[in-house]
Amino acid sequence: MDTSLPTNKTIVVPDVLLSYAFLAQPYTPRTKAGDKPAKPQFTCHGVFARGSAAEQVITAAIVEVCKNAWGETPMDQAVLQADGSTKVMSMPAWKAMLTQFKNEQKLPMRDGNRRKPIAEPYKDNLFIAANNPSRPKIVVTRGGANVEIGPDDPQFPYSGCRGNLIVDIWAQGTPKKPNEFGSRVNAQLAGVQFLAHGSKLGGGGRIAQLDEFGICPADADAPPPGAAPAEEESLV
Repeated sequence: MDTSLPTNKTIVVPDVLLSYAFLAQPYTPRTKAGDKPAKPQFTCHGVFARGSAAEQVITAAIVEVCKNAWGETPMDQAVLQADGSTKVMSMPAWKAMLTQFKNEQKLPMRDGNRRKPIAEPYKDNLFIAANNPSRPKIVVTRGGANVEIGPDDPQFPYSGCRGNLIVDIWAQGTPKKPNEFGSRVNAQLAGVQFLAHGSKLGGGGRIAQLDEFGICPADADAPPPGAAPAEEESLV
């Protein structure tokens, strides 16, 4: 195995439906009692149909990364048969690891029908799950150029819109670089490009805008920010 080959690859995942989009504020995953506290992560799922361009791009990247990380050396792997039994077969190490990752759902591209509960928009679709402890780049195309936007922009990506994702596919726990948490293939979210509005889905860490709030009756007649306060009798 050539250990000089890259075990990560940056790809553009085209035209996916965004779900679970925590892009304005990071999301902190829940942990079980006794586990280490999880670190906040900016995260996003990109949902797409089987056979789409998104599936093809992601599949090619995962295969390339696995080949470079685990190589062609023959390796035994238990393979699930149509009748529900398993059969041990010899295959290249990268393919054996890929088979294992698929069975154990340790790939960033996942079957929406294996997600619990099975619900829209995941049902009968595939999705990629990507995250990043650092804020990813968020852009939209305006006037023939890409511009970076913030959460207050009306085209800031949200769960339910369509967008392009830039993700880094990378191999964890390779022979060259073992990992205490084992082996798998991950996706790090590097950027999101807004494409089109859609029906908003629940969740996603959106930040509310000022004009979404009503005026609280208790403060309806209060002076605006910066105005001199009315004189009041001291209570101390």
